[in-house]
Amino acid sequence: MTILTDPKKLVTVQFDEATAATHEVVALTAGQRITVYEAHLRAVAANDVSLTSAATVKIGPVGLIAGGAIDKPANQLIPVVQCVAGEAFQVVLTTTGRVTGWFRYIKE
Repeated sequence: MTILTDPKKLVTVQFDEATAATHEVVALTAGQRITVYEAHLRAVAANDVSLTSAATVKIGPVGLIAGGAIDKPANQLIPVVQCVAGEAFQVVLTTTGRVTGWFRYIKE
């Protein structure tokens, strides 16, 4: 598979939020599926983090202490999250603690 080395397909998006809310990271596109292959998040302050496909929780909640992290390096065979076609990729924070990082994904 060459998906993860093709810059035309693989996109990096930054994440930096500090409010308790559902944050849309990658907007939906009708008929397309978002597949996240890499996730790197660091909690500046304690927070519970969930990764979702619209309202469906795919991972979490993961309780992060201040300085805690979610680090999922790229794996060409096993994605971190695969959203339902036509649904957005979102991160849910349950407290006001700041979480920063980035994701790498494809949309097909």
